[in-house]
Amino acid sequence: MSHYNHDHHQAPPTSYLPPPAGAYQGHLPPSYPPPPEVQQGYSTITQGGPYVVVAPPVNYPMKSDGPPAGYPQETAPYQQQQQPPKFHHQQRGGGFWAGCCSAMFCCCLCDLCCLPCAWLLLHRAAANFLLKMVSFLKQNQAVLLLQGRYAGRKAVILKNFDKGTRDRPYGHCLVAGIAKYPSKVIRKDSAKKTAKKSRVKAFIKLVNHQHVMPTRYNLDVDLKEVATVDSLQTRDKKVAAAKEVKARLEERFKSGKNRWFFTKFRF
Repeated sequence: MSHYNHDHHQAPPTSYLPPPAGAYQGHLPPSYPPPPEVQQGYSTITQGGPYVVVAPPVNYPMKSDGPPAGYPQETAPYQQQQQPPKFHHQQRGGGFWAGCCSAMFCCCLCDLCCLPCAWLLLHRAAANFLLKMVSFLKQNQAVLLLQGRYAGRKAVILKNFDKGTRDRPYGHCLVAGIAKYPSKVIRKDSAKKTAKKSRVKAFIKLVNHQHVMPTRYNLDVDLKEVATVDSLQTRDKKVAAAKEVKARLEERFKSGKNRWFFTKFRF
């Protein structure tokens, strides 16, 4: 335990009290040094005791006075030489990403400028390709329908329109096919029953080129004069043309020719 008492330290006295009367009987009073002069700015009193900073002597060089006369000074060029070089720090990979963004922007700009022209050229190329692809569809060629009410039925091309028409601006063709196939005829059937089984039901229709599958077979039945595009304008003409096509197909079936055309496609 420390016996140091901070209360013993007090502020320095500025004057001394006179001694009481009769304190010195025939003796001279002791002489004391004069109290220290407290100078503003050089005395510091802290908790626990006085700490006096002695003032510097006269003409002592101070930091605020600046260097003495004749002291070498740094010139402006010397200061510029001593300045450290400035470095520009960049992150790794910054140039790569900037180049990628610039390339993507250029590609998007080129696409916006060239997209209409490219689309037009692609459309023309596709149209020419389709014309070349469907140019092998000929008259009297047997085809198989792929879409619609008569999907899976066999038909024959009566007239082909590769470049389309005003009403149908796409490749299509006029076909006549079998809506109901004849039944199988056996030897023991009577003539009446044989005639009933030999009946067929025909149809006439305009079909898109993409909805038919061509075959390598041809049907040598003259139907182009019976069924025409004009016969599809009214219902009466269409019914009359379908009856004529039905009669000619039944005649061909009874003759025993082109039996592959009158057999139902199994799928």
